[in-house]
Amino acid sequence: MQPFLRLFCLLFLPSIVVAGNIVQTSPQQSLNAHVAFMNHSVDELMHRFQMIQTYYNDVQRYRQTKNGPLRISSSGPLDDYYFQKAMAGVGLTAAEKQALNAGSTSLWQLLTTIDQTSKALETYVRLNDYQRDNLKQSDVLLAELERLFTQFRLVKGTLYKQIQQIYRHYQPYAPNEAYLYTERDMEQILQNQTKLLDTLTYYLNENSPANWPVELVQQSMMADAQSLVEFGKKRATISYPVNDMVSSFKAAIRSIQDVKARGINDNTFAARQDSWQCILSIAH
Repeated sequence: MQPFLRLFCLLFLPSIVVAGNIVQTSPQQSLNAHVAFMNHSVDELMHRFQMIQTYYNDVQRYRQTKNGPLRISSSGPLDDYYFQKAMAGVGLTAAEKQALNAGSTSLWQLLTTIDQTSKALETYVRLNDYQRDNLKQSDVLLAELERLFTQFRLVKGTLYKQIQQIYRHYQPYAPNEAYLYTERDMEQILQNQTKLLDTLTYYLNENSPANWPVELVQQSMMADAQSLVEFGKKRATISYPVNDMVSSFKAAIRSIQDVKARGINDNTFAARQDSWQCILSIAH
């Protein structure tokens, strides 16, 4: 699932890339720097999320058996390269730069807190403190990480809206322009995915009741199918390499359709956890 996850993250903000040859160079570069930082932040979050998920499953087994020491993977260093590059952007107005820098700073601070909390859990496990307090501090840190994962989605969403608003100032929609027409189609398809994601909640505790919205998933699949019929019809008028991205985007949406179909056809709890793990992770 990891290649699909990465593709979804990279395509989650297609607008600036698709119409990039139209926007003035400096504003485009600054906006893309914030997009790159956001995508990198999602990758960092996914790494820590998967680490915590594996650890949580091990904790549940340990509670039952008390066999063997607990292990947890290393989260590794948190690289600020993309954040610093976004902060150094030029070509925007002072107000625009201030808004974007504030949004990216909020996301960076939250990601740093997630990283620090993950490392606190790593230290706790490696010192075998869970044997002394019967996993009490582990439960506290896991609950805090769940809260931070949810907050990440909200902060990231705010930054995304800021980027879109500024981008539209420099490049208003023009339906007769093939690049912008295709961009608008991509944006509408992704908005449909976001609507579905907003209805889903991830439970670390497998015994928690999960209200999986089968009907909403089916409706989303139908909307995607209708959108894909028309999507990409103006691809021939778009030059390389952007036209290649159109094909990649369409393939990614079809992959999402496959995930939804498997979730519907195998609607058991175990199947839901497997089929929706990637989407639910991104939602957080």
